[in-house]
Amino acid sequence: MRRSVTKLLAVGLWALAALPAASAHSPLDPPEVQGHVDAATRLAARDLAQSLFFCEADPRAVVFRQLKRIDEWFAPTRIFDDLSFIGNQFVGVYVLQTSDGLILFDSGTSMEEAEHHIAPGLRALGLNAKDIRTIVVTHGHWDHFGGALWFQQTYGTPVGLSANDWKLIEAQAGTPVLNGRPIPRHDRDITDGQVLTIGKTRVSLYITPGHTPGTVSAIFPVRQGGRRHVVSLLGSTALPDAVEPTAITGGLERYRDSVDRFARLSRAAGADILLNTHLFAFGGAERLAAAQRAPSAAVRGSRFVIGPRRVAAFYGLMDQCMQAAEARIRLRPPAPR
Repeated sequence: MRRSVTKLLAVGLWALAALPAASAHSPLDPPEVQGHVDAATRLAARDLAQSLFFCEADPRAVVFRQLKRIDEWFAPTRIFDDLSFIGNQFVGVYVLQTSDGLILFDSGTSMEEAEHHIAPGLRALGLNAKDIRTIVVTHGHWDHFGGALWFQQTYGTPVGLSANDWKLIEAQAGTPVLNGRPIPRHDRDITDGQVLTIGKTRVSLYITPGHTPGTVSAIFPVRQGGRRHVVSLLGSTALPDAVEPTAITGGLERYRDSVDRFARLSRAAGADILLNTHLFAFGGAERLAAAQRAPSAAVRGSRFVIGPRRVAAFYGLMDQCMQAAEARIRLRPPAPR
């Protein structure tokens, strides 16, 4: 099944040969690991070099480093005619406009953030939080569902999450893991392959376990000046530290399967845009800054259009980094008894 990722990449690798490679990560890695890191580095080239943090021995260190920048907010930005971003250097929310209201991907990190950043950000874009038809929470971590309860209580907004990740957050209610964030009311279970149709917009949702037991990823169209593009939005970020599933992750093996499948689905849909609600996962902060500097709306979205080959390269990079992580785990000396 995973060999299809290689097939996806084969047609596009020739174009990367002329680009200088980003530096590989740790020269101390054994060959079983370094080979995968080198392969990921070649796939990254220049435009995806930021994503090589997935190959680091502890990619969560990058996540925690970005977490310190949670108070550094971007101006709310309309990227495409019907897609905007409201967020900070750590995490944010994508707002998809349809002919019958708004869809939010994630909800902010807290109720205070939803009230004082996300809702005002919508107003700055000429939108209204009362028009949100649903919130799609990509996975059950506080930085993605933290603001959902505020929208439920203030506007009655329905919130969707996979069944497994509802279980994840409900099992952790009241624990330090949630950083004091109240969990949203259990509204809707997102199912694998579900098509969310609002107005004339169709969003395809897929369960992609790995980062959490029931991470949700999405494929949907956007428009810019009459041109249609397709977004591949991966709901995951940092890699789990176990090969097999645990109570709080889907495990590396399932993560690889998820990425392989989602890469194939994205290619079949003609996805030419890669997104994640963590901008640092794909170089999104630089793309957003470039979009904000764009001389016109007609070229703003082009900063995010990377083409199907580079979308496939990102997923191939992730696959190689996950193989490196799995090799590191298997090479660890056994714990003393």
